[in-house]
Amino acid sequence: MPCSHQGCPGDAAYRPVLQTRSRAGRKTTCVTFCQLGYCESHRASYTVENLLSSEGHTKLAKFVREKGLPEPEHKLTTLGWKVLTPDDLEDLLQNQQYTMTNDEELAF
Repeated sequence: MPCSHQGCPGDAAYRPVLQTRSRAGRKTTCVTFCQLGYCESHRASYTVENLLSSEGHTKLAKFVREKGLPEPEHKLTTLGWKVLTPDDLEDLLQNQQYTMTNDEELAF
């Protein structure tokens, strides 16, 4: 299974997970990018800014608010990673999306 960074020959091994908070010290809400899987190299180079635009945060905040959860604070959102399981890799075979470069298209 290839990395979601377009043109990368590496194998997908990690899925990005946004960890959002409504206030410092509050419980986190995790938002998983189920259609992305990155190799070790791209995992090390990506940041939350590469995956979440201001517009994306606005959409995310609306979605979370509609689910009855506290609205996340943009500056408190961090990026975590989940190791892909065999089931995750199988799902990526059917639904994988690709990102262009760290500086261009944002995932959300």
